[in-house]
Amino acid sequence: MDIRVTPGETVYAATDATVLFAGELAGRPLVSLQDSSGRRYTYEPVEPSVKVGDEVFRADAIGTALGGHFAGDDRLHFGVKDGPEGYVDPLKLLGGRIRLWPIK
Repeated sequence: MDIRVTPGETVYAATDATVLFAGELAGRPLVSLQDSSGRRYTYEPVEPSVKVGDEVFRADAIGTALGGHFAGDDRLHFGVKDGPEGYVDPLKLLGGRIRLWPIK
């Protein structure tokens, strides 16, 4: 899921978790969290303010959005993976109502 951001915005943990990775992977800065059930939450591109092994709680700051997930576009990619079972729709976990915005 891609979320429009303003570069420099604070990025917050979606759940209580342990920092699994915080740094650069394949040239992209990211933060990856793992909750007690093994589910992984990945945020990119994010300049981490946490380090591997840190315990975070829902709504704790984990980094700063850098934007530019796609060329010329300021979006934060948020992905959720449930072990070997594959990816999960993050909207179902966040409980948000889907809203469509016009593209300008």
